[in-house]
Amino acid sequence: IAPYIFNCDAPDEGNMHLLSIAATEKQKELILHPLIRGDIRTAFAMTEPSPGAGSDPTSLQTNAEKQGDRFILNGHKWYCTGANGAKYLIVMAKVNGSFRKTTMFLVPSDSKGYRMVREIDTMGSHGPGGHCELIFDNVEVPEDMVLGRVGEGFRLSQERLGPARLTHCMRW
Repeated sequence: IAPYIFNCDAPDEGNMHLLSIAATEKQKELILHPLIRGDIRTAFAMTEPSPGAGSDPTSLQTNAEKQGDRFILNGHKWYCTGANGAKYLIVMAKVNGSFRKTTMFLVPSDSKGYRMVREIDTMGSHGPGGHCELIFDNVEVPEDMVLGRVGEGFRLSQERLGPARLTHCMRW
C-alpha cells in the first residue's frame, strides 16, 4: 500500500514528473500542485487498439485538428492507466494528421465528448483508476492546454516513460 500512502503510484508519479518539466505555470497551478497534494488524480492516454499505437507509437491514430484557438480531439485509447476517477488526462495525439506534430494535451475528464467505455481486466496490480478504454469524440481542447509545444509529444513521452518504467519496477 506504500505507493498509495506516499502518492507515488502510477500514473500520477510519472505525470507529476512530466508536468514538472513541461507544464506552464498556469498548468502547474491547475494540475501539478493539486496532484502533488493528493487532491486529484490524473491519467495517461497513449496506447490505442489496432491499428493504432500499441508498441509502435508511429501508428498513432488519435488526431487533433487545429481550429482557431483550440484543437478538436478525436480518438480511441485503451489500457489508459488511472482514467476511472481522474480529473485530468494527458493525451497523446498527432496534430492535423502529421506524426511530426505529435503532441500531448491536458484534457479535463468532464470535457464534452470524452467517455470512459470500461475498465479492462489486467493481470497484476490495478492501482487507482484501473486501465481503461476511452473515446474522444470532438473534444475541444483550448490552445493553452497543450503540454509543452506542438510537435514535442514523442520527446515528452520518453521524458515521462523512462523514469516511470523504473518506478513501476520498484513498485512491483
